[in-house]
Amino acid sequence: MVSPWYFLISEMPLLKRQLHFNDHHAYADIYAVGSHLTKDPNFYKCFAANGSAFGAIDPHVSRVRRAVMNTFFSRRAVLLLEEVIQRKVYRFKYLRISFNA
Repeated sequence: MVSPWYFLISEMPLLKRQLHFNDHHAYADIYAVGSHLTKDPNFYKCFAANGSAFGAIDPHVSRVRRAVMNTFFSRRAVLLLEEVIQRKVYRFKYLRISFNA
């Protein structure tokens, strides 16, 4: 299903580069994961992340980049790293206590 906001945006004149809206539901429609709207390159260039999944302007490119990383964030992958994460947390906690003492 295409969001009703898509038609509003797609019919905007090319010279108009900013979008203003007063309905909070529009934000969720426009910025939702899986949105087919192209991101504003001027906003994302400040992060200097052109080759990353985060910095992808085109939604199709972003989808491909995220698909490559999905296996690293699966439940199984996170459970395999649980012990490593716990050791890091304990180490951080120890250093924090040592620093404050």
